Amino acid sequence: MQHPFVLLFDFDGVLLHSIGPQLIMRQKLQDPRFKWHHLNKYSLTPNDLIRRFEMSSRASNIASIKAMYHNFKEILPHPFQRWRFFFQVGKSKQKFEWQYSSLFTGVFQMLEDLNQKGIIMGIITNSDKKRLEKWLKRTRISHFFSVVITRDDRKRFLVKPDPRPILGALLILKKKFGWNSIDRSKIAFVGDNVTDIQAARSANVKSVAVLSGHGKIESLKAENPILLLNSIIDLPKNLNSLFNIDPKFYE
Repeated sequence: MQHPFVLLFDFDGVLLHSIGPQLIMRQKLQDPRFKWHHLNKYSLTPNDLIRRFEMSSRASNIASIKAMYHNFKEILPHPFQRWRFFFQVGKSKQKFEWQYSSLFTGVFQMLEDLNQKGIIMGIITNSDKKRLEKWLKRTRISHFFSVVITRDDRKRFLVKPDPRPILGALLILKKKFGWNSIDRSKIAFVGDNVTDIQAARSANVKSVAVLSGHGKIESLKAENPILLLNSIIDLPKNLNSLFNIDPKFYE
């Protein structure tokens, strides 16, 4: 028995339009108390700071903090300023995010349509479980997803770009639905960062990059994803080229 097509999604920048973090980072970049060191004669952008946070994800909190401290040294050399920056961002992040972030327009209807077509869906994110659950409840989309892997599962599956979060999700789905085997040609992972595409490639599943998040188009193109889309909303009309599905499938 062949299993259905499977779409696994990153959350932030793919399904959720996370405006809050960008507002915080812009505020900090404009704060004269922080002596930012701009690189390559170009001014830093909020997305530059967000990417450095995302690059700091490790298999433990201590390792993540160490990586974060190291990754910001080049652009915020003074240790005291670095710690103050981390403290202030952590203090205001949830408030800004909750107030200004929302699902991308059309995401709910897209998920509903994909669900009705029998496509199995899941979320794999480096975000923590508590935060994700709050957003899934607020946006009322939790019932669309048959598997969820978060940062809290890192002891078991590590974090992206390691392929184990994707492989772990597939094992959970296999057991849940009683599939005899996994056909990776029928599985795709959708993300907005280089680490997402790297994880998909290492897991030997199809990769889809979207430009709605924090990844730069040049960096994403360099990873050679199967699809490169402006938005997750463009995914349904590209299912044919992704999975070789009959074009009438999504009519």
